[in-house]
Amino acid sequence: MRTQTTTLENTAFTVCGAEDGREARLAMQELWLSGTALPVGAHLVVRHGFRSGEDHPIEVVYAFMLPRDATLKRFRVVGAGFDVHSELQSVADAQRAYEAGLEAGHLATLARTYRDGVVNLTVGNLKPGEDVQVLIELLAGVEARDDGLRFRFPFTLAPAYHAQARAVASDDATGELELPAALFDDVVLPEWKQDASSLHRVGFDLDVRLGGAPVEVSSPSHAIRCLNRAEGARVRLATEGDLPNRDLVIEARRETPSIISFAGKDLRDSGRFAVLVPSTVFGAPVEAARRVVFVLDRSGSMGGEPMRQARNAVRACLGALAETDTFGIVAFDSETERFSPSLVTGTSGHRDAAARFLETVDARGGTELVRGLEAALRLLGKEGGDLFLVTDGQVFGTEDIVARVKQCNARLHCLGIGSASQDRFLALLARQTSGVSRFATPRERVDLETLRLFSAVTEPVARRLRCTFEGMEDAAIAPQPADVVFQGGPLLLFGSCRADAPGALILAWDHAGEARTHRVSIEPSGNGMGETLRQLQGARLITDAESALAVISEEDSATLERLSREYELSSRAMALVAVVARAGDAAGETPETRVVPVGMPEGVQFESYFSDLGSSWVDLCECSREDVADFPIPQFVRSPRGRGLRLKQDMVVRQSDVMFSDVSVPVRRQDSPDRMIGLVAHAAMLEADGGLPGDTIAARVAASVALLLAFVANGSSEQQGPFAAHVRRLLEFLCQVDTKELGENETRILEAVLRQPEAAAAHAADWLQLASRVRENAAFAHAVWHALRSLAP
Repeated sequence: MRTQTTTLENTAFTVCGAEDGREARLAMQELWLSGTALPVGAHLVVRHGFRSGEDHPIEVVYAFMLPRDATLKRFRVVGAGFDVHSELQSVADAQRAYEAGLEAGHLATLARTYRDGVVNLTVGNLKPGEDVQVLIELLAGVEARDDGLRFRFPFTLAPAYHAQARAVASDDATGELELPAALFDDVVLPEWKQDASSLHRVGFDLDVRLGGAPVEVSSPSHAIRCLNRAEGARVRLATEGDLPNRDLVIEARRETPSIISFAGKDLRDSGRFAVLVPSTVFGAPVEAARRVVFVLDRSGSMGGEPMRQARNAVRACLGALAETDTFGIVAFDSETERFSPSLVTGTSGHRDAAARFLETVDARGGTELVRGLEAALRLLGKEGGDLFLVTDGQVFGTEDIVARVKQCNARLHCLGIGSASQDRFLALLARQTSGVSRFATPRERVDLETLRLFSAVTEPVARRLRCTFEGMEDAAIAPQPADVVFQGGPLLLFGSCRADAPGALILAWDHAGEARTHRVSIEPSGNGMGETLRQLQGARLITDAESALAVISEEDSATLERLSREYELSSRAMALVAVVARAGDAAGETPETRVVPVGMPEGVQFESYFSDLGSSWVDLCECSREDVADFPIPQFVRSPRGRGLRLKQDMVVRQSDVMFSDVSVPVRRQDSPDRMIGLVAHAAMLEADGGLPGDTIAARVAASVALLLAFVANGSSEQQGPFAAHVRRLLEFLCQVDTKELGENETRILEAVLRQPEAAAAHAADWLQLASRVRENAAFAHAVWHALRSLAP
């Protein structure tokens, strides 16, 4: 059914059939997001517009996913003649109040949080033709970055894998999932529509505040209108409405990283503060030998472009490894496959074999994430190291996974892929192991996001982080931060103190064996931020407390209830409920339940979950077993090609000075998808010593200089950008070159490039094409030096 929309009061929408113009009988008409996003978190209001098109009372259930570090604060129910606020009660009491209201014929509304951050918003006894709005207020986290933030809000809930789930599909391309009640209680999941065009409309109007004027505000998910302000920007949906088939993602960036602090009194007259310290404060990136296992999700939901880009990204990450590094690869779906039964060194031979293994990896099966992680942990062994996970994260029962990972001796870094968010899960998974997480949409370049994350998590820029206070009575930080900080990921601290008098936070840490400190001033402001800071802190504490609780014991329930009451926020132990007694309500009539459908997430194939199921329920996983296979690694013969400067004498070919003359140098074209693919492909070609391959030192140096400048021209440096790790490896190679193998002019140019690579990259040349040409034919090396001839006057 095609749709047309007309604007109603308060930006609501009416969805009509294009054929007859009659209003579609949707139980939920609209979802509109508003609020404020800060570098330390977001304070949001979500308006849900309900209307009954039936001739009898209905009960509407809308299932949605919480954003990262989010909890519900309260809701309002607004209709003809009433405006009622919710009450925070224990789950049992809230359910009893809801059922009693339902039996009495009253309008009853319940918001309850289940496992995996899934919320059921239930509106019961909606009368025929009645309009009701439910406005939910919530606190949420954001993905803080050194120079800004990335905000993500789920406009749909993605189908996900669980070994005991059952699925069913209907003829109209509608899919349903059912989770076992013994593990997930009575949670209701939505119906998934392959075509979202006839569903409720979504929109947003947000205030994004950065603590300074933004230099860039963008959205890879939606068309936006942006009005810049002194402290941030107002960001709105550019169209009248959009479809509920993907998350909202907004990025805002400042010109330079800076320390941001907020402080003030809460409603209880206690001091509250939040501090965000960019990683640049802690020092430059430090190189150290790596022990890393790449864990690659190849489940069916990763099919298509995400799988291709993920393979290419892991291959390019291998290009950043040195011979002193050790690595492994685990690919998982319903089964688990290893590249090698043990970690291997980062030699060219091993990396070439790993690239061949990656070519065999394709999307299939379910998402047995735990088995993939356990296989990777066995590879790391007792010595520990880093796990680098690339996944869409579409699994139910995430608390079991977090609980098992918390016990490991490895840091877990997560790159999520998808248009419907498991950002909440992956952020928790990484944080519990002192790792870092990022989440990319299918509309973005997954390979570049993978490389950007991999470059940032080489070695922490700060270790053994400690926090003390100066002039702040009874100051305390909660939750406790990780004791490491990685490049690109700022340190976020929430705290409380007895009063809101000025004071300072004293940070102490170790950087490359050197003890360092930094003083951060904290000055209260009169902007009323104290209460928001208190509840953002509470949302973090509740989310962390729930993160590993598959089953809530009496002790767990008491802890969650205490946190909920202290911070006045809901949790899995405390729900929100409201009952409205309307004129004419009559007891005894049982409303018919309607579940609000959502769109199949953009980029996810309907057949990945609901293919050929028919109209009867089918288990998603008929068996639960672990198959671990190893990719056969051939015996390698060391390549005779040069490694840095230590070539055998008979392999050294000295190139005489280049006499600069008229040489055809390709001019750099505007960036394109093909160019980005080329950059990623060349990143995967680096030899173990950090340079591009070649038959002679002169050719290797020329090609490596061209590739270095291609990465720099693309925005990467030693400290930032998707190719930061490759820039460092190339610089390491070029700094070790024996200049006796180069001519005088080339030596001067090389020295100038190493001093100021950004200035060299600004020369009008297509550096990527030059690197490719030199790699294919050493005779093109002279074109690189010719393009840079002004550096050697």
